[in-house]
Amino acid sequence: RSLDFHFQVTSAYEESNFSKISHHLVNLITVDLSAFYFDAIKDRLYVEDRTSSGRRSAQTALFHLLTSVTKSFAPVAPHLAEEVYAHRRGCTGQLSGAFKNGWIETSPEWDRPALAADFAVARQVKELCQQAMERARIDKTIGSSLDADLIITAGAGPIFQALERLHGSVGTCGSSSLAELLVASHVTLLSDGRETVEHLCANTGVVPTKEYSVGGSVKDENGNVNEIWVEACRCSFYKCPRCWKFWSAEEGSLCQRCEHVLNMKATG
Repeated sequence: RSLDFHFQVTSAYEESNFSKISHHLVNLITVDLSAFYFDAIKDRLYVEDRTSSGRRSAQTALFHLLTSVTKSFAPVAPHLAEEVYAHRRGCTGQLSGAFKNGWIETSPEWDRPALAADFAVARQVKELCQQAMERARIDKTIGSSLDADLIITAGAGPIFQALERLHGSVGTCGSSSLAELLVASHVTLLSDGRETVEHLCANTGVVPTKEYSVGGSVKDENGNVNEIWVEACRCSFYKCPRCWKFWSAEEGSLCQRCEHVLNMKATG
């Protein structure tokens, strides 16, 4: 997405189309970052060990995004850009300002159309998940999205394969990229048609208290369409007091991940 933003903003400046520059900037910040990416990486940044690859990769992405966004508005808001660079110096040691480091820099490694296509599918599924969770929230079955277990059923095909690549495996998982993107404690991914919640309990260990279901169509970039069924239910595990995910075996106890992180801090 950062690569697309670079091309869009550069083209708009070449056309001297400042309204388009503002549109691309606001769209990136509000739609792609604030409403999607920041939610997805919050857990990694706040909970993971500071040396973990997941946390450091998120910090690296944020650094490049900050640089790109700052340089993109520097020509029209130079004083603000210089203020951002002044605050960055404590982190980077870079003494030069926004206008002495050239234009937005990109890397060929960022050009990953297959991954972008998978994320586009996940964003559509997230909309369905939010609808299902909102129904549960209105009924006061859950509070935040972390209170929910999500069961996603998609027929075999390209859409399911895209979700499977993000989920890692078919079944229940709370630490997959898909679960992270959906901001849920557990996600169960199924491919063999919609099953009853009772049957899922026996196969996945998910024990919902009440069912909230939403169905809809999801379309990928090649025009493939799948009917997706999402079911939201309250988590059957206990809330970890550190990360707030429902991963703990006992009430008031830390989940295994948080215990591991704290042990590493104590011994490191």
